[in-house]
Parts: sequence; structure tokens; C-alpha cells
Amino acid sequence: VLLPMVFIVITADFVSARILKPLIGRDRPRPAAGVHPSFPSNHATNWFAAVRALASHEPRATAVLYPLACVVGYSRVDLGAHYPADVVGGAAFGHLWAMLMIWFGSHFRRRLLLRFRRVGSFLLGCPSDNSS
Repeated sequence: VLLPMVFIVITADFVSARILKPLIGRDRPRPAAGVHPSFPSNHATNWFAAVRALASHEPRATAVLYPLACVVGYSRVDLGAHYPADVVGGAAFGHLWAMLMIWFGSHFRRRLLLRFRRVGSFLLGCPSDNSS
């Protein structure tokens, strides 16, 4: 559970900070808040990606973690580091990125298991199940 979540958060952070922020290049509300572009909020991206990834394994945790992620997002606006749209955009991106990574993970895991089953059947001389 932990390793896929860490991978999802690291890749979401990378895409957000290294691709989206320079591409969009929106200034922060207060220049003293930081020198990097504002949109999307990496705090929101990372929190919502982590919560979504964790929710796929432990859905009951979302009752606590989603509100906590919202508090983190609100704090970024309250501190003047982001506009509200930066936080909403970061939250949406983090959530969608995690969903995409979870889908890719399950899709490739299924394909990989199917391939290993066929190879194992071939190596053991067993008839393969071609119905799936």
C-alpha cells in the first residue's frame, strides 16, 4: 500500500512542479510567498493524490483524510501563497493523477498476470486457458 502511494505522490509532484507550473506560469498572490509559479498548488496536488491512492486500499480513511487535505489547501490560500483556483486545480490534478495511476497499475498487473499464467502453462506443458 505504501510503495504505490509514494510512487503516485512523487510522480504527481514531478508533473505538477516540473511540467504544469512552468507551462502555466501564473504568479503568486503575494510575491514574497515564493519565487515559483503558483498554479497548481503542489501541496494540494500531493495531499489529494495521497488521499486518493490511500482511499483505493482503505476507503474508511477518506472520512478523515479528505477534510485534512482540504484544510491544507485552505491554509495555502490563507497564507497568501496561492489563489483558491490554484488549490482547486492542484486538488483536481492530484485526484485525477492518482486515479489514472491506479487504473494503469491494475490494467498492467492484470496483463502481466495473464502473460505469466500463459508462460507458466507453456513451460509446465499444461493447456492454457484461452477463455480470458
